Order: sequence, then structure tokens, then C-alpha cells
Amino acid sequence: MIKTLTKRRKEVLKLIANNTTITYTEIAEALGINESPVDKHINALKTKGFYTSRRDTGLLANQY
Repeated sequence: MIKTLTKRRKEVLKLIANNTTITYTEIAEALGINESPVDKHINALKTKGFYTSRRDTGLLANQY
């Protein structure tokens, strides 16, 4: 299931998994992108069922 994600979305997922209180700004800075794409990546993660809550996302991402 995780194979259906782009490299960037996997990176976003891992950042959230490693820090469940990370902000969009912090994610954007870590990846060297603007906040707008971060929002799009997180929405895509939600649509694909990888992001329901930050706690659950952390647990899911750590399985991979």
C-alpha cells in the first residue's frame, strides 16, 4: 500500500511520523518547498487513507 505513494508523500509521512506536532511550515522547510504543496501532499495522504490523525499516521508510517 505504501508503494502507491510518491517519494515526496513518503517523506511528508515520515516527517509526521517522527514528530506528530510538526507544522506545515516545518515540513515545508525540511523539504525545501512551500506550504501549499505540503497541504496538497497531506490531502492526498488523507484521500489514500494514510492520514487520519497525526497519532495514527505515526503508527502507520513506522510500520514501513
